[in-house]
Amino acid sequence: MSNKLVSDRVALYFHHNTLLHYERPYGCVAIFAGYDEADGYSLRMVEPSGLCLGYYGCSAGKGKQIAKSHLDKTNFKDMTCKEALKLVAKMLHRAHDEQKGKKLELEISWVCEASKNKHELIPKDLLEKADQEAQDEIEKEETGE
Repeated sequence: MSNKLVSDRVALYFHHNTLLHYERPYGCVAIFAGYDEADGYSLRMVEPSGLCLGYYGCSAGKGKQIAKSHLDKTNFKDMTCKEALKLVAKMLHRAHDEQKGKKLELEISWVCEASKNKHELIPKDLLEKADQEAQDEIEKEETGE
């Protein structure tokens, strides 16, 4: 099944629950990333209302506005996953609420040629390198170097 077909069917299911008075709407967002030989790579997000749209980068949950502003400034369409990894790590660090005192633990996955077009977690060494580079860059920006 293509990513578009799966996300559209889930969107119909979400929308169906907004129409019936005896069922509650879902209070969650579903994000689908995939590869299809006919459509290529796609990223689609289904909102609780049943609205399903395609994106080059999207965010949901707490801190989504901060993440969305960073996503709008970046042209992910012309980047490879490896090139975008540091920018995504930097964006997640900026959106993280540090006031709670919890350390941010990044878990990022991808669908690309490096993963043979399958969904898998990014290799730990690559993720740690991107995470450290993102933290260093944030620190430089904050100190004004």
